[in-house]
This record gives sequence, structure tokens and C-alpha cells, in this order.
Amino acid sequence: MDPPRRLVQSYKALWSEDVEREGFSRVTWEIEPVGDSCRVTVIHDELADDASDEIYRWLAADPLRPQDAARDR
Repeated sequence: MDPPRRLVQSYKALWSEDVEREGFSRVTWEIEPVGDSCRVTVIHDELADDASDEIYRWLAADPLRPQDAARDR
């Protein structure tokens, strides 16, 4: 953690048995000022080379959706 510039989290998807078996990955939030606003870059890495496509589909569809909402779908 490097407030207010960077937050790194361990991440484990739980919305299906397939993705739960993938274990933990890492999500890094990089925040940088841009004028009177900011730019947020989200990096999701440390995924297995053969990680379930289900993880990538969810991230591409809506990377900021809360995990509980994804599990309820």
C-alpha cells in the first residue's frame, strides 16, 4: 500500500467451483492525478497460464463489479 498512489490486493474469485480452484491472484490499483481528476489503472496478474476463461470474461465485462454481485448472477 502506498496511499494515495497504489493498492495491491490478494484476490480469490468465489463465484463458481472452476474459478475458486484457481486460487489467489493479485490485483494492483495504480492511481495518478490528472488535472483535477485521476486515472486508475487496474492490473490483474499472477494468474495461472491455464486459468479459467471465466475469470477473464468477468473482468472484461465489468472489472469494478463487486464480487458478491458476480456470485449472485
